[in-house]
Amino acid sequence: MGTTIKWILLAACLWKPLWGQDLRLWVGASAKQSVHRKVDLGLEFQHRWQGMNGQIDAFFLEPSVGYEPVRNLQLGFAWRVSNTLDEATDVWHLRHRPQIDVELRHRFKRWRPFVRLRYQARYNTLGGENKPWLMHGRTKAGIRYSWLGGKGNNTLFGECWWPLNRSGRQQPDRYRLGLSTSIQLSKRHEISLQLAFEERFRSGPNPQSFIVGVFYSFRSAEAD
Repeated sequence: MGTTIKWILLAACLWKPLWGQDLRLWVGASAKQSVHRKVDLGLEFQHRWQGMNGQIDAFFLEPSVGYEPVRNLQLGFAWRVSNTLDEATDVWHLRHRPQIDVELRHRFKRWRPFVRLRYQARYNTLGGENKPWLMHGRTKAGIRYSWLGGKGNNTLFGECWWPLNRSGRQQPDRYRLGLSTSIQLSKRHEISLQLAFEERFRSGPNPQSFIVGVFYSFRSAEAD
């Protein structure tokens, strides 16, 4: 545990000279309710800030459902409703974003590699004007390492966004690289810290961002 915290603090210090308007702070809380041994219902809330001046970037609420048909395969569906500040126009957008996830996992002793494929469709409203749906495919891959007898996890991951309904854009328009660590406070309570670097192509005045996230999660008892 001590070694993990030292690495995270070192990474934060190395990034500190680059902080400023490129820094994003994410704080969130989530809960999962098991309704069947293979089905979970979830609800997540996040509040996101941009820069050291405390400007709100976005906040959202996201209900979800997860299903594990077989071991090492997780299927999921979520619908995110967010209020997001457009960096270019300084105008707030109400966004709806349904998404479908397919995640493959494997476990080898303390190591747990995973690959997640996501299809998402984002819908904006701006001043009463409806904007077209924006479709993305997202690929995320990483590896988790468990410690503290399984009560803690370190995760290293990378993710790419692929536009699906914009002509002439066959290459990714965003990627994210990051690491996180999580600790179980008790059987049902967990807290995690995430550090990530994100770069967007052809998007907004701040194409590069450094993300610091702090999250709390609660999980109910397993259903029969």
